[in-house]
Amino acid sequence: RIAVVLEKSSPVTVHITTMTGERVTSLNFGPLSSGKNMLTIDGANLASGLYFYTVQSGDEKFTGKMIIEH
Repeated sequence: RIAVVLEKSSPVTVHITTMTGERVTSLNFGPLSSGKNMLTIDGANLASGLYFYTVQSGDEKFTGKMIIEH
């Protein structure tokens, strides 16, 4: 799960990439309300390993790391 704090309501997209920068999936969470939101990422279709996620909301974006273990 990823915590996202939005200053205003806006659509949120999450892009997941491999360590080599290959985008493996993009998830559209639609418009979310302002304040704290929890995004759930289902990694069932991803191989075990280290991935980067980039959360984009309007002009703002941030990137973090996640580990998928099966």
